[in-house]
Amino acid sequence: MIKENTSKKNHISNAVTDFLKKIEYEYNERKCIKTGFPSLDAKIQGFNAGELILIGGYPCMGKAQFTMATAYNIAKYFHNENLENKQSKRCVLYLNLACSNDIFARDLLRSQMKMSIPDLSYISEEKMVEITKFCKGINELPLYCFDTINDITGIRKAINKLQQYQEIGCIFIDYLQMLDREDKDFLISGLKELAMKYNVPVIAMTQLKKQREYKICTQPTVWDIRDYANQSIGIADKILLLHREHYYIHWNEPVKRKNETDENFNKRHFEWKNKNEKLEHVCEIIIAKNDNFKYYNHHIKMYIDYISGYFAEYPK
Repeated sequence: MIKENTSKKNHISNAVTDFLKKIEYEYNERKCIKTGFPSLDAKIQGFNAGELILIGGYPCMGKAQFTMATAYNIAKYFHNENLENKQSKRCVLYLNLACSNDIFARDLLRSQMKMSIPDLSYISEEKMVEITKFCKGINELPLYCFDTINDITGIRKAINKLQQYQEIGCIFIDYLQMLDREDKDFLISGLKELAMKYNVPVIAMTQLKKQREYKICTQPTVWDIRDYANQSIGIADKILLLHREHYYIHWNEPVKRKNETDENFNKRHFEWKNKNEKLEHVCEIIIAKNDNFKYYNHHIKMYIDYISGYFAEYPK
């Protein structure tokens, strides 16, 4: 006679439940793509299939460095995934509308190697060995770059071409305002349709409007998005804005006022110097819009070396 406990343990429902948990886990792992920055992923749950994500910022705020680092992180993740699962062929599609692929490769190299542009002109033999090794690693990544596309039709052609031998995992666009704007009113909705049709996240950088003299606060908002603010707020799933307070402080070194005492000036200059040094490597990611409303308008402190372009988690 079969015991009751044994019969319950061997019931088909247990096997089905275990199998369902397994495929749900695999589905969610593939649906949600981590950015490689844990503090950001914890707030936005990564980039999800079908989402349109906009990354904005004023010049010199670090949006290109952040976007490039994110694409690199995701490409490394896909590479490891493809090695573990031979059936997986996911890749990153990066559309360079603002620069050539050569410049993109140079900037990716110096950011990850933490080198400035002048450093590339004076490379030691030892450093050259490191660079060669790093480049071999990059060559193995499923990262595909196009620098001759300027409209959504071209993006579709690039996707269809790449899909003949790869599976598109996510799409990066650098940057939104460089796309052909004949259909300006439908550009944002067109990118969202691409994300949903191919079931991948589309991540697009966007410029912001020029800052006005009357604007006291330097931190950007979604209303500062150039040309597409209204569409972006309504259609984009996530909007991340980058801000570096150091940029504004650095270029506002105190000067001695008329009739100001040396003691007072030295005090002001000392305070400026301390604040300038403290914020030198700080870049804030502002979650301006998030489909998970739990973390709306949340600020995340990140690390940036603006000279080399290196972008990472801020050290604790």
